[in-house]
Amino acid sequence: MLKLTRIATAASLLSLAACASPDVRLYNGPSRAATDVAVITMPEQLEVATINGADVPGARGMAAGDKRLELLPGHYDLLVFYREFWERDDAGALRSDPARFSVDAVAGHTYRIDYPHPANYQDARTLAKDFHGWIEDQASGQRTESADSGVTFNGGILAQLNGGDMLHSKSEVSAGNTSVENIPPRPTATGSAADAAPPAAMPRALPPVPAVVPPSAAAPTAKGDKDWLLLMQGWWQQASNDERRAFLRWVGQQPN
Repeated sequence: MLKLTRIATAASLLSLAACASPDVRLYNGPSRAATDVAVITMPEQLEVATINGADVPGARGMAAGDKRLELLPGHYDLLVFYREFWERDDAGALRSDPARFSVDAVAGHTYRIDYPHPANYQDARTLAKDFHGWIEDQASGQRTESADSGVTFNGGILAQLNGGDMLHSKSEVSAGNTSVENIPPRPTATGSAADAAPPAAMPRALPPVPAVVPPSAAAPTAKGDKDWLLLMQGWWQQASNDERRAFLRWVGQQPN
């Protein structure tokens, strides 16, 4: 009965994840006209770790289709990473370290973050090891290449799946120090300081999904933890491509 309950719970989480919206408004107050905001779009395989050093939960997690971010005009540094998986028995989730995409966003303009799409699993593995791309002004066609972010995620299978690990400076990780400071926003290229956009506002969070507590015990044992891990691994191996995507979308919405 317990296994059936867990399976039903997982199915409900997948259905909730499928409803995730890829549109995120990153400013406070009422909705503004399209001529007053800048829009940044990106493929569903790309996720935003931070914008101007601020964590933006609504922009993380796999979405159903392109992500669309609405921001006030100004300069933005986005740390964006690649995550994807392939229909292979030996293929797990691939996740890159973030690359830095910088843009002086102009009101009324739409910018597209993109990357060289891999044709096969080996190409995807290569991309995940050295992720890079560009941000393009859709009106002018001007492209700006991404830069090395200088930060990295923790390694390991669980870190690949949960998407919520802290970013660490690459140089400090190699030295044994895992702290990293936020990246400060830069001033806009034109206009006064009063016209500069503030750091990206945190979008309103969706109501959290209640945690599922096994009825057998309030404090899980080490054996119980192992059973859960084996069960989740079995579900992952049996899940379809769409089900894995839905699960990762849901994971990306959970608080760190």
